[in-house]
Amino acid sequence: MPIPSLTSSAFPRPKRIAARSFASYPNKDEAEAEAEETDATDVEELPPPRNHDQNDKELDLGNPSASASNKTPEEIDVEKQDSLESETDPSNRKIDDDSEKQSDDAEEGEDKDEENNEESDALQKAMAAPFPHVPTWQLTLVDSVHLGITNNRDVAVLQPAPKANAAAVSFERGDFDPVFGLSVFGGEDDRQVRSEIQNFGAKTNYQNRDFFKPVDGLNQIYLKQRLMNGGSYEIGVGTDYQRFVPAGSELILPSAWESSININYIQPLLRGRGKAAATVKLRVAQAKQEQSQYEFYTELREIVRDIDIAYWELAGARRRLDVAKRYVRLGEIYNEQEIERGDLGLSAKPQQIQAMTLLGDFIISAAQAKVEVDVSEMKLRRLLGIADQLYADNSLCSLESNPEIGLPIEPVYDVNHLDEPTDLSAAISHAMSRPEIVFQQAKVKEIQYRLAAAKNSLLPDIKAYTQYQQLGLAKELDSSSSTVFDGDYELWGVGITYERRLTQRSERADVRRLSYLLCQEQAQARKVSHDIVGQLRETKAFIDTARATIEAREAQLEKLAEQVEIYNELYKENRVSLFERVQFATRLQEAELSLIQDWTLLQANQAQWRFARGDNADTCGIELSNGRTYL
Repeated sequence: MPIPSLTSSAFPRPKRIAARSFASYPNKDEAEAEAEETDATDVEELPPPRNHDQNDKELDLGNPSASASNKTPEEIDVEKQDSLESETDPSNRKIDDDSEKQSDDAEEGEDKDEENNEESDALQKAMAAPFPHVPTWQLTLVDSVHLGITNNRDVAVLQPAPKANAAAVSFERGDFDPVFGLSVFGGEDDRQVRSEIQNFGAKTNYQNRDFFKPVDGLNQIYLKQRLMNGGSYEIGVGTDYQRFVPAGSELILPSAWESSININYIQPLLRGRGKAAATVKLRVAQAKQEQSQYEFYTELREIVRDIDIAYWELAGARRRLDVAKRYVRLGEIYNEQEIERGDLGLSAKPQQIQAMTLLGDFIISAAQAKVEVDVSEMKLRRLLGIADQLYADNSLCSLESNPEIGLPIEPVYDVNHLDEPTDLSAAISHAMSRPEIVFQQAKVKEIQYRLAAAKNSLLPDIKAYTQYQQLGLAKELDSSSSTVFDGDYELWGVGITYERRLTQRSERADVRRLSYLLCQEQAQARKVSHDIVGQLRETKAFIDTARATIEAREAQLEKLAEQVEIYNELYKENRVSLFERVQFATRLQEAELSLIQDWTLLQANQAQWRFARGDNADTCGIELSNGRTYL
């Protein structure tokens, strides 16, 4: 909206005094008398000078049929005398003077209009003149978001969380990996015996025994694994070497290797059976990892939203600062005009103070706008992660590859592409895939996994055991091993165990606790969806209201500009007071600043709309749905 034209032509100029040539009068005495009268009154404008030759020519043109040859000299002298008498007659002179005064007034009015137009154009140029160039760092919204995601300190804080939970998943998954083992134990056993039976028929009271066997169990080399259905197995080979000294008569092989191939399997039948119970820790870890991932996406989107809003706040603050500076210029012009009027005696001290007060108000508004720019820029710098890139003296402390980073930030945008479409139904459908909803669904799944395992713990603990062995005994190890693979000697068996707590107080309490937590998380999931829809509706209402307000303010601003133009013209004619003129100038400034404030609010609400709709920064060319770039 252009600033109304205000010119110094409101000040009346001294009236011009017309001068007449003495040659236009019939005699010098009359001319001198008329000149003295004109100097005494100093109010009447006189017609331009004329001469007798011109009068004669006008007479001839007025009567073409007349000629000197048809009239006698006496008749010509009489006509000339009548003409002079008519010209010097006071009544005729007044008519001529009034006519020529109107002509001069019209000419003076035209001069004033021309001067007003020139001064108005000069004022418009002064108001629209660019301010001194200050180097700035021109930054688009896309560049801001890219820079913020790269350098924002919150991103650095949140980034390890999904990685830590992914490591926890791997930790729990490792519980189901196969285990390879070795178990070796050997030595010598020297002891006393009470009978020949203990000494296998030897006639001594002592026995020496050399041995080599597993530390525990049957296998010296084995492979075992816990299965996701709750069972476990172990496959291995083992040997038990023993040599007795002295060799009793009852011993067939005083020194022998007893080797075997062993297979054991244990399977829970009720409690602990199935994935719900066996893999509960793994499934909970997976749910937590999913939660942390989508929580990171949520925080990342909030950072993008905050950058988006801060960017437009800075853009609006800079626009308000520019407008405030231009009104400071306007206040200076008003002040100068009142000083000029005071020099001409047309303005008193109160009017001059009033103009100075208006200038002071405009200066204060500009100072406040400057503070708002500084605060908004620092807020944006903090979100971009570059708040610590400057020393107090604005010298660079890092990122020297980008020398513009120390300059004031100037948002660069296309005003023709700022109107965000607000299709509510499409936005609600798109918002149902927001990471907040997926995060809450992952929390519900975590509680469901825990509850399923808790319910399984109410069942009796019944386990089935199976064992199978192929055996071989020989004096030499290789002979013993070959006997094992012959399959002539074997051992097999099955068994079962049963165990159950009598009251199951703790198991039932755990089921109740998890049931309540599940209800809570499910209600929270419904609340998240509900709040997102409400947020979309609320933001759309804000956007629609802001658009309507901007239209109304634009119309109001146009009318105020017209009123200021009218009051300026009336002030030139001294038909309105300075107070009214200043009042409308102040209202015009407030209206223009309010319009920019509403524009900033509209842009901030559109940024909030993009966030509520679930945009993954697609408008900035950044896809956040795949977190591998950031995880």
